[in-house]
Amino acid sequence: MDQIRIGITAKNFYLWDGGIDFIATIAQGIENDVSASSYILLKDDGFFLKMAKIMKIVLKNKLSINRIRSEVKNYHSRYDKLISVFQECSPNTRILWYKGNYYDDDRKIMDCLHKHSIDILMPYNGYFIGNTKVPWVGYMYDFQHEYLPELFSENDIKIRKEELGVRLENSKYIIVNAKDVKNDIKKFYPENDSTIFVLPFAPFQKPEYFDNSNLSLYNLPNRYFMISNQFWHHKNHLVAFDALEKLYNDGYHDIHIVCSGKIEDSRNPEYIKKLINRVKGMNCQQNIHFLGYIPKPDQIAIMRNAAGLIQPTLCEGGPGGGAVYNALCLGITCLISDIRVNREIIGYDNVYFFNPNNSSELAKLMLDHSLDDRLPDDLVEKKIEENKRYYCKSIINFAKKVVQDFQITE
Repeated sequence: MDQIRIGITAKNFYLWDGGIDFIATIAQGIENDVSASSYILLKDDGFFLKMAKIMKIVLKNKLSINRIRSEVKNYHSRYDKLISVFQECSPNTRILWYKGNYYDDDRKIMDCLHKHSIDILMPYNGYFIGNTKVPWVGYMYDFQHEYLPELFSENDIKIRKEELGVRLENSKYIIVNAKDVKNDIKKFYPENDSTIFVLPFAPFQKPEYFDNSNLSLYNLPNRYFMISNQFWHHKNHLVAFDALEKLYNDGYHDIHIVCSGKIEDSRNPEYIKKLINRVKGMNCQQNIHFLGYIPKPDQIAIMRNAAGLIQPTLCEGGPGGGAVYNALCLGITCLISDIRVNREIIGYDNVYFFNPNNSSELAKLMLDHSLDDRLPDDLVEKKIEENKRYYCKSIINFAKKVVQDFQITE
């Protein structure tokens, strides 16, 4: 095979920033190999589907003009963020549009792949049933509902289990972000015989950042750690705030925590109220800064200037989540929760682990590393280049194997 043409669909991934970054990273890895090219498939709703979706927005919002206008605007601009990220990370990735409808989206995707002679679709955040024209690789996120069932309703757990079960049953090949997820598939679905490919943890995207002068709007403190997560319950912000409170009460008033991310949890709105009320009752409340949802370049610039990143999460589908990935590419210290998936982060001298239920342990790490410098740029660059080569080779070799297997069994 002279050159392998790899397709990626935005389906389901474009709905959250982490999903966009995930597939953009894969596309960038593919582009790094002259023997491969990447294509992103975007769904172009037909006229009647567009009208149906807009009508649904109108009915849902009960003629509230402002809400209707906002949701219609979001619908029409739903791919803007994805396209912007791809233009930055993988500018050579071609966009392929396919006409979609409610009933045969999967067939439309396959027709598009076949029409443009795409060799393989990977990853696909869904599943196809039956034989397909083009080989495909599914995607599995995590088993949070098995380990943190208290964060889900009984119905949500039932739906997740059923969906994952059907997805595994129909996926001959699966991509996961961590060995931990692969082990969980074997644990919870022992009869499953899918071939599971674990994407290597090899951060290689060197993030761009603005000069400090561009950050004056944020009124940042001089000495701070950053938490760059959504405010979902399992992200466990409170352990970090409790650690900061201990430091503050011990007289360390110059250490701050800066948080980016939407302050919302759609599954558990009460958690957000509890978190905010908890912070309001702390002595260190003025040392906790909520920036909300901010532009990615600003987020990266703020992270680069931090003493370190705190990742207190209780569950992740990949080691450290996207925040640790970015932080390691910037060469800053990372204080990370000591959960199994995060222990897959190896080979870094600036990574330190703490019990995610022990604020005293985190407080000590924060004090010990509050004056850390970033790693020298040349060392970071060298690691990034090593990671890029390894990541690229791993994913291309797997894609070629799947295509060869498909050709043999046709």
